Amino acid sequence: MIDDNGNECHCRDIVFPLIEVEGESDERYFMLYNDQWEPISEVFRYINIELKGRPLSSRRKIAHSLRLLYVYLSFVNKPLTDITRNVRDGLKRFLKGILPGTYEYHLVTQRTNATVNAYLSYYRQYLDFMDISCKSLSRMRSVTINTYAQGDFTMSQEVMRYESNYSVNPHKEDFLPAFISPREFAKLWEIARRHDDSTALFMMYLMYCHGLRRGECLGITVEDLKTIYCDGKYIPVIVLRNRASDRDDQKAKNRLAAETTLIYNDADYISQYKKDPYSRICLVENDEFYQQLLEYVELSSENAILNHYENYRDAVADIVEKDFGTRTGLDENHYIFLNRKGKRLSGQTWDYTLKKYFKEAGIPIVQGHREGNLSHRFRHGFAMLHAHFMKPVISPQDLQKLMRHRSIRSTMKYYNLTPEEEVKMKEDLQRSIYESMDYLKVSFEKYVSE
Repeated sequence: MIDDNGNECHCRDIVFPLIEVEGESDERYFMLYNDQWEPISEVFRYINIELKGRPLSSRRKIAHSLRLLYVYLSFVNKPLTDITRNVRDGLKRFLKGILPGTYEYHLVTQRTNATVNAYLSYYRQYLDFMDISCKSLSRMRSVTINTYAQGDFTMSQEVMRYESNYSVNPHKEDFLPAFISPREFAKLWEIARRHDDSTALFMMYLMYCHGLRRGECLGITVEDLKTIYCDGKYIPVIVLRNRASDRDDQKAKNRLAAETTLIYNDADYISQYKKDPYSRICLVENDEFYQQLLEYVELSSENAILNHYENYRDAVADIVEKDFGTRTGLDENHYIFLNRKGKRLSGQTWDYTLKKYFKEAGIPIVQGHREGNLSHRFRHGFAMLHAHFMKPVISPQDLQKLMRHRSIRSTMKYYNLTPEEEVKMKEDLQRSIYESMDYLKVSFEKYVSE
C-alpha cells in the first residue's frame, strides 16, 4: 500500500469485539472475541467466574482494559507470554495515547498516568490468574512516603511500587475532593422536604451525617437495623455487610463478598459483623432520626404490600442471622429503600433524583463524571464537617475510624485548606509582608507619583 507521499506502508484493521450480555437475575456476562470472531475463553472465565463477586462497574472496566491488551498484542504480533520490556513500554504508550515512531494508529482516547497504572495493575492480576510470569510488569522498588505530618512531627512509611508504573502527581492525593458544604446540604434538604421525598431525606442524612457510601445505603435491610449492648446500655446501629442477594450497586466496600449464601455460616463472615467496629454505624437511641427511620421502613413496606405486592418481591433480601425471625417477628427480610413502584431502589434511579435536586439547588455538576460521584460528595462533606466546620475539629486518627479508611493517608487530604481558606491565607500573607516592609510603601508611592 502506498501513502500520499509515495512511501510503501502496511495498513491493518484489528477488531476485538467486547460484548456485554444480560443473563438471568440481572447478571451480566462479558465476552471478548479476537479478530477472527473466536471467543477468548480465558477472559470469559476470569471476568465472569473469578471476578464474579466484584461490582459490575469494576468488571466492565477490567474487561475493557483486557480488550486493549489483546488489541495491542495482536498489533505487534506478540503472545501473552512474551511481554518483554520493549513490548511493555509500547503497550504503555498505546494506553496513554502516544504515537510511536514506526507505527501509526488512530488514538481516540488519551488516558492519564493514573488510569494507565490501573490498567497495568489489572494486567498483573490477569497474568497471575493465568499463571504467567512477567518480570517487566511485576518488578518493584522501595520508596519512602510521608503518611502524617503535624508541626515538627512526621510519620513515614516504606512502600513497594512497580517500576513499570508511570509517575503521577505526588500532590494529587492531597487535593480536596468535591464535597457538599453545610450550606449546600441545607439547600438539598429543603428541596427534598418540598418534594415530600422521605427516601431522599434519609439517604442524604446517612451519607452526610454518618459518612455512608451510596452502595452501603442501598444495601441496608430490615435485619441490619438492630441494637447492640455496649457500656451498660443498648445502642441502635446499622450493620454494613454484603449479601448474595445484593446487586452490584448495593455492595458495601471493604466487607467480605458473598457470592453464595453458604458464606453466612463462615466464621470470618460472622466475626466481621459481630466484632469488627468498622461494620457498624452507631446511631443515637433517643434521636428522632432513628425513630423516624423505623417508621419510614414500616410505612414504605405497608404501601408496597398494598399497592405493589408483586414488585415488593423484588425487594426481598437474604437473611443472615439465625435469630432474625424471633428478633423482628418477620418471616422475610427486605431492603429498606424502595422506589415508587415497590421495588428496591436502584443506584441509577437515585442518581437521577439526586442530579435533579443538585440542579434545583444550583450546585454545579461536572460534566463527564459518573453520576454516582454526586452521592460521594456527601461522604466527602461528612469528612469536611469534622475536619473543618465542626468546632472543635477531631483528630485525623479519629476521622480515619469514622470514615472506615484502611490508611490514614486517605484521611489526611481532608485537613488541607479549602479553596476559600487558601485564597484568604495567601491574601493575608501578602498583606502582612507589605505591611511589615515600610520601604515597599515608599517605593511604590514614589513610583506612582512619578
